[in-house]
Amino acid sequence: MKCSGCKEPLTAELVRPGPTGFIFEPYCSRCAHSPRCPHCGTSYAAFQKKRLLSCQHCYSAFQPELVLLLRRFRSKQKISVQPEIVSAAAQMRSRDLLERSSGLAEETVQSNEREFFIKEIPGEIVRLRMMRNIHGLPYGKITYNIVNFLSIATETERPSGIFTQLYSGDEDHIRYECLARRQDFSGAIPYLQTQLQVLSGLFVFQFHPQFGYLAACPTNSGGGIRLSLSLPLNAMPGSVGRRVLARSGFELRLPGRERFELSNRFSSWPFDIAATLERMERALSEAAW
Repeated sequence: MKCSGCKEPLTAELVRPGPTGFIFEPYCSRCAHSPRCPHCGTSYAAFQKKRLLSCQHCYSAFQPELVLLLRRFRSKQKISVQPEIVSAAAQMRSRDLLERSSGLAEETVQSNEREFFIKEIPGEIVRLRMMRNIHGLPYGKITYNIVNFLSIATETERPSGIFTQLYSGDEDHIRYECLARRQDFSGAIPYLQTQLQVLSGLFVFQFHPQFGYLAACPTNSGGGIRLSLSLPLNAMPGSVGRRVLARSGFELRLPGRERFELSNRFSSWPFDIAATLERMERALSEAAW
């Protein structure tokens, strides 16, 4: 048997009360002695291995550890997150979804057009992502019909030259993504700003007064927005420039052999797309010197 937390070889078994009797859970010695979420049973050791939490209650269970983790990740920079006012319609939609939660299955809905879109753009690409999770549901489990509903609810005339998609089930309940060439992105910002606002008010989303909007990966918590610049590898700053970017609150990744990606390490809410992009490009220009 494998450990319920991290899938390592079993060395211990914990017993906890369940709705109809006792539940026996197998764990390795590391997970058995690690802090544990009382709601879902996930251990902090399992989180360290997967880098993903299992439910919104993990944030309270591991609050001291997560505070230290995010303090190091954000380099002491502050964020401000103001929760959206929850409408009666959003509460009704959330209640309806929770009533059907027993039928939820782990699914991923993404478009294959994304990869074709990236391959067609040789220069600078802007990528915008939004993560949201519905209050009361564990991470990574959602149904197809919510994506269909969201597509209808946010359906407006999309500016030409950009690719957008809604999908769910890999980590977070709702993910919204936009890809565009840099020269096309600026004209689409008013449209995207409206889309983010509409999506953020459709359901009762998980929110913690200290961590902001919650995500399966804690480094995505806060405003729940990632804005990225993807550029050819030959434009990547040297080691000194990369340290400058890190001190400015940006993260540099190498998703492949031909490009690098620069993104914000944290976000506030409301999120100003234009101001964040301007700050990112200014930091990248300074790092190139």
